[in-house]
Amino acid sequence: MSSSRQSLAPLSTLASSSSLNSIARPPPRPPVSYVLLAEFDIDEGSVLKHQYPVATGTDEHLLAEHMLPDGAHDRTEDWTVFYLNQIPGLTVDSSLLDSPNNPGRIDSSLAGKGKGRASENGSGAPSFATTMGTDGELLYVMSLVRTKKDASVRRGALVKALAVASHNPYIQIYKPILLLALEDYYKEPSIDCLSRLYRAINSMDTTYMPSLSLDERIILRTSERKDIFEEKFMGFPESSSPFPDASTSGTPSSSHLPLDRTPSSASFSRQSDGSTEVLDTLEQRSGSSGSISSLASTNKDTASYAGSTDDLSAWNKNSLARSRANTVTSSEDGSRSQFASALAPGGGGERSTTPALPPGRPKDTHWFDSKITYAGIPLPIRIPLATFPEEIGDYSLIKLIQTFSPSASSSTPPTTGPLHPHLHTNGPHTHPIILLFNALVTGKRVVFLGHGQPAGQVANLVLAACALGSGCGSVLQGFKERAFPYTNLSNLDNLQLVDGFIAGVCNPAFADRPTWWDVLCNMETGKVIVSKSIEQPKVSHRSWIKTASGGLEGYSEKSALEEEPKAAQAQAQAQGRATDAPDNPFMEEILNAIQSHYGEAVIRARFTDYVQRFVRIASRFEEDGGGSKTTIGYPCANFSSHSMRLGGGVVFVDDAQMQREMQSNVGRVEGWKLTKSYKQYQKGYLSEAPTRSFDLMHQISRLRQGRKMSDAEVKLILGTLAEHSKTDEQIVAMLAQLPSHFGGLLPLAFGLFHPVPSIRYSAVELLERLDAHPTGQKFVQSLNAFHRLAYHRLLRERRGDLTSPTSLKSSGRSSIPPVPPPKELL
Repeated sequence: MSSSRQSLAPLSTLASSSSLNSIARPPPRPPVSYVLLAEFDIDEGSVLKHQYPVATGTDEHLLAEHMLPDGAHDRTEDWTVFYLNQIPGLTVDSSLLDSPNNPGRIDSSLAGKGKGRASENGSGAPSFATTMGTDGELLYVMSLVRTKKDASVRRGALVKALAVASHNPYIQIYKPILLLALEDYYKEPSIDCLSRLYRAINSMDTTYMPSLSLDERIILRTSERKDIFEEKFMGFPESSSPFPDASTSGTPSSSHLPLDRTPSSASFSRQSDGSTEVLDTLEQRSGSSGSISSLASTNKDTASYAGSTDDLSAWNKNSLARSRANTVTSSEDGSRSQFASALAPGGGGERSTTPALPPGRPKDTHWFDSKITYAGIPLPIRIPLATFPEEIGDYSLIKLIQTFSPSASSSTPPTTGPLHPHLHTNGPHTHPIILLFNALVTGKRVVFLGHGQPAGQVANLVLAACALGSGCGSVLQGFKERAFPYTNLSNLDNLQLVDGFIAGVCNPAFADRPTWWDVLCNMETGKVIVSKSIEQPKVSHRSWIKTASGGLEGYSEKSALEEEPKAAQAQAQAQGRATDAPDNPFMEEILNAIQSHYGEAVIRARFTDYVQRFVRIASRFEEDGGGSKTTIGYPCANFSSHSMRLGGGVVFVDDAQMQREMQSNVGRVEGWKLTKSYKQYQKGYLSEAPTRSFDLMHQISRLRQGRKMSDAEVKLILGTLAEHSKTDEQIVAMLAQLPSHFGGLLPLAFGLFHPVPSIRYSAVELLERLDAHPTGQKFVQSLNAFHRLAYHRLLRERRGDLTSPTSLKSSGRSSIPPVPPPKELL
């Protein structure tokens, strides 16, 4: 072992030199852009009564129809979800927001403080439409509809709906305040109620809400630890202390936005401008001065960079496939200084002179705790921090799976309709959830019908389906743009203009019109129906036959319509009889996990892995099928012992598994390559070509699944991982590939027991680098006692070897202190 590695440098010296201040931020935006109220009139039907702060400029009747779902009068309460800026009739006229008559307009001197790619209004400041988040991007609308019996009115009931439009995907956090506000409106039906609601929500304090990179969100959502990334909750706005300085009056400048890109390794640094007093105050408040002081001293000279959702990690082709515009940070609206103070009731637009204190350690780092005060009632708000832009609302994959999974005692087939090569990857025995996934990724028109069901339940299933197809938002994109969580017949013409729409409806007329959809998911019966009018692909279902070189052969270009129906049916049924289809054990695992009461997070993580593997298999198809270089991933290659070159691409345990998986994915890969989702993934990958010389996911998969690996490959993998774990960004990227449901650091810890000493020391060096990182340290602590004892024993041996006379003489050092084992292991 080289003497240059005898001691691990502090993470502050290993961090990237990229400057945080050089990253342009988008202009701060309030949580809510519009508040809307609609009601049902017995003569006029659905009517949009009020819009605040200004008119949206949309088709008011169509907007009211979406706020008041079918059958709302039969229920006391219901919810709907839909989007603005998605179709022409529901596109916002942002120019109305810049009107001087806009009562919700914020002083331009405040709005102009933000930075970013904002359109300017001629004065050099971003337009109000831009800061409101209505400049062409989707706005997510959460609508609450309530029916109250009233014998004094015609029809004997009042039906009203109150909705908020937000650019934040976590719209479910507004449900409590909508309940209060709508009740308030029933008592006092005026636009003042909408004004109070608008100001209350936009006064919510999210100043210290951290922003996580894509890899950090993956780590957070796959970890059950409640202290992961806790250091991010103790940052300050850049270039300012949150406490008033004794020599000045007033508060920090409003341009000091939240430190939304605090790296995982950074906490506080003691500076010469008075920050030491801030640290001391925090230590007293947190009650654990030792840990804070150690973090401060460790990162005294740190200018580390964890990356943002705009600066994606080069190694992760998941992340690269997503466009920069789609990777919205979780707190780009997190600046109370400009909006909350300007909209505070009675504030008159003046900022408060008492800044909020930075929070201490949260109870659960998966959430950011804040509150909204409405009519003097404080409502606790929990904002999820691991939400991806493709995930809208509070959906449930478990509910989706349970609704459309057949019971063991059911004798009727769970799916009906003609067989389709893009959909039936296991013939007539394809599981309904797998068929739904195939329909989503291949761009088929999917309708969820909930006749007699609450519109809120229908919308939640649509949102869950979008998460299913996108890998819970972390793999693919382009699903939310074609999703209509709730719609009705009044929007049918617009619906047909969207390719591959995913719609939720309550009108049973859709079931009788198979030409309107390709796949119908009937919530009442739990069946997934393929339309008889579905368009067949121009190319027939191809076969995948492994040649001596591992490529493809036997491709048939014959049109599916030219094949004899009986022969095609027999071939599909023969395929369907295969009991070893790879999707079968996967769905059995999912159903068993649900039956064993595993949580939603575990199910989401497994489907994320499933979608990621599908994309990597598609990358293999590009190489083997077309004979060209893949454009969506790393080239597939095995480890070369001659050139000492690492492998890449998707990993298979053996040739039999490769044959099964490649054959079952032929149809849906061909279908996916015809969609916009594929082109978006390809564009994102090519625009952010990997800068790494190796495929990180492949190396982790080899350590986890590889059989009979050579010592040379294991040593090269561990050595390469250690060499590429020097910066915060690199370590976080590696940890994102080691989720707890796959054993965490277990694939790396196996190297501690390898018979070759150099491989054991490579594993020790890698774990030592991870142990020096705040998040990596938590992963090391999650290893069992057996692995941790081995790690500390080998670490002492390695340090002991380096303290030998020969090593000390060559390194020029006198001694290296031994590393004791952790106290809990003694």
